[in-house]
Amino acid sequence: MPPANRHHPDALIDGLEPRALMFAGTFLSEFPQLSELENPFNTVVRFQTNFGALALELSDPVPPVAAADFRKYVEDGAYDQMFFHRLVTDFVLQGGGFKFEDGPGMRAIDTEPPIQNEFQRLNRERTVAMAKQDGNPNSATSQFFINLQDNPNLNTSNGGFTVFGRVIRGWVSVEAIAGLQTRDMDFDLTGSNPEPGTFENVPTGTPFAPPTEDHIVYVWDA
Repeated sequence: MPPANRHHPDALIDGLEPRALMFAGTFLSEFPQLSELENPFNTVVRFQTNFGALALELSDPVPPVAAADFRKYVEDGAYDQMFFHRLVTDFVLQGGGFKFEDGPGMRAIDTEPPIQNEFQRLNRERTVAMAKQDGNPNSATSQFFINLQDNPNLNTSNGGFTVFGRVIRGWVSVEAIAGLQTRDMDFDLTGSNPEPGTFENVPTGTPFAPPTEDHIVYVWDA
């Protein structure tokens, strides 16, 4: 596209059209305004949860691999039926690793090979970053987290955590989720209770047994 036409209204609409498919059906009625985007050509992803909808703007050009990897998981349906499995108050809300469905129960999300760390942007409040699976800086796969506040320590530890997007709509929903109580659900979800376990800080509503979709922070469509 010639530089002179880059900000022409028609050009902006054309740039968004391929991404509109990710807002199918009723989602189109709440499509973010161009003024809300850092770059009008960035991809926007919507998570429909039982606590409201979240809209994430992906920083497509920077970092390119992380944003593209996340978008592929979305397009493949990997995050449908996902639940947020870790909440640390005033720190992060983490998901992308596990699905839950009434009846079948919990299962891990199938992952692609780990990607290279691409730390370039600061871990500030509302940003979305790749989670790492071990001490290896290049171990990120499907899991991600939302920064609930500025987290400068994540810019320096383990090579820095790669920020690839930010929440542009639905922050009220994120705050509601961040205000939930957490529960150690290792035994509920896996039948064992290791220390430490993966599901020690799951945000939930009222006490329950066994868990259902209504009691966890559940993404039914991404």
